[in-house]
Parts: sequence; C-alpha cells; structure tokens
Amino acid sequence: MTATDLQRLDATDQADLIRRGRATAQEFVQASITEISRSNDRINAVVSTRFEKALREARNSTHAGQFAGVPTLVKDLGCGTAGDPMWCGNRVLKRKNHRAARDGAIAEALRAAGFIIVGRTNTAEFGATITTEPQATGACVNPWDPRLSAGGSSGGSAAAVAAGYVPIAHGTDASGSIRIPAAMCGVIGLKPTNGTLPLDAMDGNGWFGLSTPGLFGRTVRDVRNAFGAIRTSQPVMPEGVQTLRPDATNIALSVAVVRPTDRDTAAVMDQVVTTLTALGHTVEDTTPPFLEERHWRRDFLTLVGAGALADIRRWEQILDTQIYPDHLDDATASMAAVGSRASTSAVTRAVTGLQSYRDTVASWWGSTAGVDLIVTPVLAHPHAPLGWLSDPTEGSARIRQTMLYTAQFNMSGDPALALPLGTSAANLPIGIQFAAAHGREDILLHIATELERELPWSQRAPAFD
Repeated sequence: MTATDLQRLDATDQADLIRRGRATAQEFVQASITEISRSNDRINAVVSTRFEKALREARNSTHAGQFAGVPTLVKDLGCGTAGDPMWCGNRVLKRKNHRAARDGAIAEALRAAGFIIVGRTNTAEFGATITTEPQATGACVNPWDPRLSAGGSSGGSAAAVAAGYVPIAHGTDASGSIRIPAAMCGVIGLKPTNGTLPLDAMDGNGWFGLSTPGLFGRTVRDVRNAFGAIRTSQPVMPEGVQTLRPDATNIALSVAVVRPTDRDTAAVMDQVVTTLTALGHTVEDTTPPFLEERHWRRDFLTLVGAGALADIRRWEQILDTQIYPDHLDDATASMAAVGSRASTSAVTRAVTGLQSYRDTVASWWGSTAGVDLIVTPVLAHPHAPLGWLSDPTEGSARIRQTMLYTAQFNMSGDPALALPLGTSAANLPIGIQFAAAHGREDILLHIATELERELPWSQRAPAFD
C-alpha cells in the first residue's frame, strides 16, 4: 500500500492493523509525514511539525490505548504539546518562537488514547474569526479548491483531515469553529456538549463557557470512538433519559428541520429529509424560536470580545510583552476592541444572558413534544473565496450574513455535528448541521451512522494535485 492508501484508512482500521501486527505505528506515522510533506506547501494546513519526535514515539509505542500508534494533529490554539511551537496564529508569539512548557489536557488525553501527534495546525489568530487566514502563518486553503477558504477558526485541522494527512484531528469551537471548516472541507466536525472535554488553564474558562475542544474525522465510528476515548466527564442528563447503544437500530426520532435559502444547500437538505423520512423518522419543517431570537447576539458578542481580550492579556503576561492592536489581524483587533469597550457590568449582564439562554433552550427541549434533533445548514453561504471573510471593510458584515446557525449552540452549550452530506453544482462539499439536547451526543452519532450508510461520503476526496 502507498502512503496515500495507508492514510485513507480510518483511525479505527489503522489501530486494528497495528494491534494485530499487520502494520506498525511507524508505517502509519511515516505515511502521515509523507502526505504532509507532499502537499502542505500548497494547502498550509500544518504550521509546525514534530516528525522526528513522532517517529521516535511510534518506535517506542507500547500499543496502549484504543488508538495506539495512529497519527493525529492538534490545532495550534491551546492544546500545548511540550517543547513544540505554540503561536496561536499571532505574529508576536511566532517572532518569539514561543514553545509550550507542557502537554495540555487534550494532548494528554489524545496520548492516553494512543494517538501520536505529528504536528500542529493552522488557526485564525486566537480563534477570533471563521476563516483561517492569519498574517503570522499565512492562509490555509481549501483542499477542494485553493481559491477558497478552508473555514475557521480550526481550518487547518479540517483541511488536514480532508487532504488525508490524518484520520482524526483536534479543533476548538466557540461559535462554529469546528463545524464551519468541517462543512467547507467536506469532513465530520463534532462540537460536543460544552464542559464535556477538558480545558487548560491557558484557555481560561473558554470564553465564559462558549468554547469547547472537539474533533474532526472522516468516519462516524472514528469520531464516536475518539470522543469516547478522550472525554473526561459525563454531562448530567435529565432524569429518566436513556443513552442509546452505539449499535442501536430502528429508533424513530422526531426532527425539526430549518430550511436553507442557498440553492445548493437546499438540494442537499431535500435529500437528507427524504432519507430521514424513509428511515422512519418524523420530520417537521419548523424553526425553533431560540434560533432567531435577537438579544442573544449582543450577549454573545460581548462575551467573545471579552474572552478574546482576556486571552491577549494572558499572553502579554506570559511573554512579558505588550501586544498592540497593530500586532493583531484586523478581525482579532476588532474583537479585542469590543472587549475593551465592554464594562464589567456589561460582561456580568452578558454572563447572566448566557445562562438565561441556556435555560430557555433546555426548557424548549424539555417541553417540545418529542423533538430529538434540530437540522440546519451549517452556513448560509457554504463557500467563501480567500479574502472574502477577512476583508477589513466588509468582512464583519459578511461573517454575520454567513454564520446564521452555529453560534446558538455555543450559547446553549448543546452538542452539534456537521456532516458532509452532499455536494454543490460545482462539486464542492455541503455540510448539514445536527444538534441535540445537552449531553445527547449519542443521538447525533446514531443519526450520523444511519446517514453515513444511506448517503456515504467517505470515498469523496479532493483532487488537489
């Protein structure tokens, strides 16, 4: 098998071959290195590598952990890997070649599961926008079309999985930063229930609880198994709620569908609705009221601005250097300015608003007769040219017009999943979002398994050579 053949196996198959002695961890790590070396100069998904360390770890692998010997990548935002560069998409950190003193919590969890980290992926600066075009490390392009954005802020991880560098990668999501690039790059993106995966001290409180680590993958079983392997806490679910078994079948779900206006996305959604109905699920076209409420946006913007500013202030303390606005990309400077203008009382009100929103959404799930899932587009406009979302004059308005469906589930803290369920007329991936109540990743992964069987996507891959 070629390096490409090896890398197109999912993580579950890779781990199985290693466990049975049919392949070695070194082979899979070397295949990952080969694939990254072959095309990363064009895609720019990986901004720093640890190839020699990874090969040494592969040679010394004890085959402990469910994914022992399987290569992975982590986003260069939080998730430190001891001794390796950690730049967060920022020019000051890169100029100082800042390196992490220790492994972060998610890196520790990935290693405990047996994964071998081969490098760090490109990110929007400090995670402040939904396209990955930082001045510090350059734009990450979409493997399906290098003229297009890979999305953000976890664009490097999504592009790396789409390009076949690794089968599973780490990302973070405070407003859609996993689901958006997953949709643009044609892979699976899971934002779990906020608080389910651990944050590091460097992450503060994850922008007041908006942000969470999560995962990218190409197969549902990989995402399910990797999530199970690295999760460190179980969210408290309502009394009487039964968790679905991974192999559960013939479960009828009630699904609320929010219809898109984009023509290509609408065609994919029609196919999804037809498939869900044929599978025995009850589908209703309805928009839950909390998705369209207005007041949450003010609270969200306040918390994101204050969270971004707090991140910058933490880095100034660590580096003993002031990070001025002209050291920041336009989107980051704008977000930090929002945080600077927000008074302590405004932030307090926004935190109260966040909790109120979570209570409202939890009440909706509890009171709405039998609704198990909400299905929406991931994006109002599924693809964006490079520079379109980062434009210093028009970018902010374009982001607001594009990002209509994702941030609500950061506000609510509920789990949400992007699935690559179709393609546009131009043969670009279209992602559809599925959201469930607090702690119900099992429902998301159940419906994903059904749709993966009925509308398979794993054989679709970008031809970027």
